[in-house]
Amino acid sequence: MTNNDCRFYFPDSSSPVSFSTHLLAEDTCDSSPRYHCARCNKSYKYRVGLYKHLKYECGKEPQFQCSHCPYKSKQRANMKRHTLFRHGFNTE
Repeated sequence: MTNNDCRFYFPDSSSPVSFSTHLLAEDTCDSSPRYHCARCNKSYKYRVGLYKHLKYECGKEPQFQCSHCPYKSKQRANMKRHTLFRHGFNTE
């Protein structure tokens, strides 16, 4: 693969990342289709990722508030991870 083959590699003078480093760091350089948000242009490998982004994240305030600290999250899974690692217990 050359840098002309990858639609996600845009070299510029402010980023000295070589194309080979880009290939090692990015998993987006395959030929699989991506799902793009029409509002903010974020892309996801799987349709469910875009669905969750649209339902919980894009243009929305965090919906999940930690009951033990000021932390807020836009996704329930992130809140569960937060309470487990920050407060030492699972919310279930």
